[in-house]
Amino acid sequence: MTEAHQDLQHTLTDLVDDILGVRPGPDDDFFAVGGTSLSVMQLSAMAQAAGLELTGRQIFALRTIRAWAKAVKRTEPKPAGVPGSGSHFEPVPLGGPVPLSPLQEARLLRWQDEAARGDHSIHDRYTAAFRLRGPLDSGALSSAITALGERHSILRAEFHVDEDGAAHQRISATGGPHLELFDEPADGERWKQAVEAYLRRPFAFPDGPLLRTALFRISADDAVLAVCAHHLLHDGWWSMGVLLGDVCAAYQRTPSPTDDPPASLPHQFREFAAWQREQVDGPQGRELLNWWRSRLEHTGPIPRFQLRGAPLAPVRSSAPAGHTVREVAQETRTALLQLQQVSGATPFVAVIAAVHVLLHCHGGGRNVGVIAPLGNRDRPGTGDVIGPFAHLLPFTGQIEPVSTLSSIVEQTSKGVAEVHTHADLPLDVLLRELAPESYLGAWPHRALVFTATQDHPLEQLIPGVHIERIGLPNPRMDNFSLWLSHNDDDASPWRLGADYDADWLASETVADFLTDLETLVRLMATRPHLPVHEVEAALSPKDLRHA
Repeated sequence: MTEAHQDLQHTLTDLVDDILGVRPGPDDDFFAVGGTSLSVMQLSAMAQAAGLELTGRQIFALRTIRAWAKAVKRTEPKPAGVPGSGSHFEPVPLGGPVPLSPLQEARLLRWQDEAARGDHSIHDRYTAAFRLRGPLDSGALSSAITALGERHSILRAEFHVDEDGAAHQRISATGGPHLELFDEPADGERWKQAVEAYLRRPFAFPDGPLLRTALFRISADDAVLAVCAHHLLHDGWWSMGVLLGDVCAAYQRTPSPTDDPPASLPHQFREFAAWQREQVDGPQGRELLNWWRSRLEHTGPIPRFQLRGAPLAPVRSSAPAGHTVREVAQETRTALLQLQQVSGATPFVAVIAAVHVLLHCHGGGRNVGVIAPLGNRDRPGTGDVIGPFAHLLPFTGQIEPVSTLSSIVEQTSKGVAEVHTHADLPLDVLLRELAPESYLGAWPHRALVFTATQDHPLEQLIPGVHIERIGLPNPRMDNFSLWLSHNDDDASPWRLGADYDADWLASETVADFLTDLETLVRLMATRPHLPVHEVEAALSPKDLRHA
């Protein structure tokens, strides 16, 4: 081994230690020592700052320090926030038409189609509400929201569809979001109704603003911050974390000529959008499409999801969404961590493997799949930017009755890594090319969508103000949205939940599904050689029996 190679391994080991708090050996699996999808993006960004070009796709595929050191390329070290920090994005000037990402294009055309039909969808947005207890300066918060629009150009975007159907965006030099103030104290629990009504207010196509924020006063030292972002601008969990961090940082800066301005962003979303459009429309896009066409031969872009005993529901339900959530049992947490240590299967991989087995048990089919979002922020300069980077992709698998649980975990780990290396085609493009009848429809319809997230740390964002996220009901749901919220902190609870169409699924059916999911995760850790055809005996007998 050359001295240069040893230095690379040492540097990479230090970076992993900084992120995970452990120093792995050169051949230890990164995920077996605690790596997650989030830490992949952290490692890629920190490597860039150290002058090493190591992509998230390489981290997923190669998995060890020795293999990374062989693949990594040296670049000029650039601290986070410095333009030109090693990404492949070209600058996109303001003023003229700006390309849309394929995801934005599909969402804009879908929004236009729904508006023409008078259907104001509640699935066109990401919403959040935060309880703020303590002395809060509403003027400083308003200024912080304005600064957010100055920092992220996508929040100043205007979207257009020409007469010929071509879609684009224009970025204004000024404008952006502002904070609406509702200073009249609300009696009792009336503030909840006011917040829910604000977050459900429809967007008017094609006019803005597409990011709405409001502060609702409950009392002098008690308020609620409501945030509603159209999904043309925002990708949910990750962008919300960036938004919170930037707003709270701007809130704390004293407006003074001597203050240092925040570091400029290395890139804006429009530059990623132009780059992705070029990739999708070029030879690489055609290669990716061919790979996905073969991959989805048996399931299609939206794999079928049906729980045994659940009736077929209307195409669009009018019922309020059902919501079921529980704290993950300690035995399940232990099993998930054990699976990660033994096989390198992250909680995301383990839950997808367990869901694949459950879908087989419910429906009896060998070809199964779920839809899940990928952060798509493994390229330098994307981690601190608000924008719809994340997109959905199908994660499919083949379950045989004689397959053992350990073989399914291994198969799923390999499949997730393969999806990550072919992740530049969002589901919208797959629908357009492989299932055009669903491209602009209300989707994903009757699909299982799984999301694994980590809670945003809220405690120290504004000194003296306690911040707590408020759970708000979803007024309608067309699919089965399964989610796992987990943390590295041993003292913090993990939560497993589902939001679903209450016209389609009974709450008891969903509760049984979640119970079976936890049971199956524990079986994967404690009885890895158990074949699938023996799994059903350990699960809820009332709804898991093949015809």
